[in-house]
Amino acid sequence: MKGGIEAIPLEIEDAALIDGCSRAYIIGRLIPRLILPSIASSALFLFIGAWNEFITAAVMIDSPELRSIQLVIYYFRGFFGTDWGALMASAMIAVLPILVVFSFLGKLMVSGLTQGAVKG
Repeated sequence: MKGGIEAIPLEIEDAALIDGCSRAYIIGRLIPRLILPSIASSALFLFIGAWNEFITAAVMIDSPELRSIQLVIYYFRGFFGTDWGALMASAMIAVLPILVVFSFLGKLMVSGLTQGAVKG
């Protein structure tokens, strides 16, 4: 986030002030739109970190009904062997929410990458 905010040129703020924008408009409307790719990438990393949380769920959850998908994947590894079909199917299900979130936030991140490449 810090890098995204620091990457905004001061000339954009100056140009907005010259065009008649108020400070409130610049802070409330202009700057958030410019740092939207940074917010999207931070949100994606935060979601992936929260979704893949294993240790907290393993320590705090005792009931099989409340297990997260990561714990279910872990428990497919049995003492006498591993049920690879069920493990891979549950791994695919665990990846789906990350893919959905990335499909929404990925457009914002790509637009932020290409935004600096366009002049004019």
